[in-house]
Amino acid sequence: MKFSLRLAALCLAVLLTLCSCTGRGAETSSAAEGAPASSAPSSPPSALPEGFERADLSFEEMPYVHMDFDETAARYENFARRVREAGSAEEVIGIWLEEAELTREYSDMQTLAMIRFNLDTSDAFWTEEYQYMQDFMTRLQSYGNSFTQALIESPYLAELEERFGARTIQALKILLENYTPEQEALEIEENELITRYVQWNSQDKVISYGGNQYTVTDLYYVLMGGAEQDKPVAASLVDEYYREQNAEYGELYRRLTALRTEKARLLGYEDYLDYYYAVNAQRGYSREEIEAFRGWVKEYLVPVREALRQSAMERLGAGRLTLFQNYDLLPEGENFFYNLSIQNTDDIIEASLRLMRELSPETRELVDYLEQYQLMDLKAANHKSDGAFTTFFYGYREPFVFSSYEDAGTYIHELGHALNFYRTAPTEVMEQNLQGADIMEIHSQSLELLAAPKLSILYGETAPYVERSNVFDMMQDIISACIIDEFQHEIYENPEMTLEEYNAVYARLQREYLGEVDNLGITAFDEGMDWIDVSHLFEVPLYYIEYSLSGTVALNFWELSREDWDNAFAVYLEFIASPLDQNLGESLEAAGLRSIFEEENIRGLGEDLRQFLAA
Repeated sequence: MKFSLRLAALCLAVLLTLCSCTGRGAETSSAAEGAPASSAPSSPPSALPEGFERADLSFEEMPYVHMDFDETAARYENFARRVREAGSAEEVIGIWLEEAELTREYSDMQTLAMIRFNLDTSDAFWTEEYQYMQDFMTRLQSYGNSFTQALIESPYLAELEERFGARTIQALKILLENYTPEQEALEIEENELITRYVQWNSQDKVISYGGNQYTVTDLYYVLMGGAEQDKPVAASLVDEYYREQNAEYGELYRRLTALRTEKARLLGYEDYLDYYYAVNAQRGYSREEIEAFRGWVKEYLVPVREALRQSAMERLGAGRLTLFQNYDLLPEGENFFYNLSIQNTDDIIEASLRLMRELSPETRELVDYLEQYQLMDLKAANHKSDGAFTTFFYGYREPFVFSSYEDAGTYIHELGHALNFYRTAPTEVMEQNLQGADIMEIHSQSLELLAAPKLSILYGETAPYVERSNVFDMMQDIISACIIDEFQHEIYENPEMTLEEYNAVYARLQREYLGEVDNLGITAFDEGMDWIDVSHLFEVPLYYIEYSLSGTVALNFWELSREDWDNAFAVYLEFIASPLDQNLGESLEAAGLRSIFEEENIRGLGEDLRQFLAA
């Protein structure tokens, strides 16, 4: 799942219409000007276990079955009873494998309902089914935990640990320690609030003025290049809009914060941060290590960006950069373009997929499979939710790529996720999949940078500028994600703060990391009201720092690729196939990569970035 901050999200349509790339990726068009002929050989079979089979089922052919909660809960009660009565380890293992099949069934139905809802958030049937499956999963927790308790108390636990792994058993113990039935009502209310936010966020941001309707993007057009007399009106309309939406959805977020804090305190934690890091202890790093990492980003990467910002101000003769200029600091920012043959979204998609086909046999195989079985939806549409994500059908063993951002970089990012899903061997039980977003985002962000050799398919002679922009944007993503994470840490440490205090924290952090910005008269941005655009805050708390961690590893892959691209890509393929019960540190060590929790790594990366971006 990928989301950049305000400028990247809200001005994407502007940037594409101008044929100027934000540098987030690569695309492919069979007619792309000056593109080289494909050099990738026919794809070999994926390196997956013997006997592994995908469903080979197209998205439209996937049946949806409304899951009966009472029946499912009864099956879990039966599983738990049978485990307690089992007379052998083999019997318990068989019951767990049987439960795994049921888990795959309702997981696939939840995934299907989620995708269908996001494709059209106005569809009453899929809205109801999506909400039902969200609540279904919440209500099922107590029954699932009874089954888990029976496994942990089994006299055959040692045999289970030998079969499924010590870390899997440890994760189950952590799960049991951090659950109480009292949290169910809190989580159901949380699900409802999240659905409400998603529905709002999927709508065009429409503003009425003078008998006409304008989207926020329309008003950005005016602020970027419209008539001078129209700019104050546009700024005023954007300002009024964000003040209204911040008042409503800011308070919604405060309620989400209160619910999450209450759940943590029910379980004996001081705040939600302590709860989150305890539940995710298997990732192998602590709250204190994350805070140290953010400190290194401030010390070694923020100054690289600040030097570029100062150079841009001198180049432009500006005392302060505008909110648009502050995200486009490189001198060549306006000097690279899509090839002239790329005229619309269909061309961008075609070009992106061509690039993936030519990049390697492995990426060719992936794209061919996704196209054959219609497992991608890459165009914006009315009522389609805002954003991009890649998910996986565990029963069908097929990935699905979703995007409403019509942008090459987003496509490549999401296809990096899909490549991991496509090439990773399945687990016997779903509890063995312990990889977090810190690892999964490496799959996607690294592919963005490793696509550099084929960027000419999209950008012709300006491809080298795009590579520099991609590297800069990755650094900026790391910095931006630290802003969001520090914002969340302050919020969850002080959940009783008012909405005005939330906004003030965000405004302060923006200035600390990004410098003073001319927001062109939009005082709501000066006051920090625009954090409501960051959907992760609402939907997946504390996820956003994963973009910083993974972005750092992606830049380490980029450093490696500058020495030997073939070797870097081989290491990348090895990394994305890491065992699913390895944590981040173990996966990096196994692939021969540096730890991101070593200060020297971040210091050295900052120096490499300084030299590369100043060239």
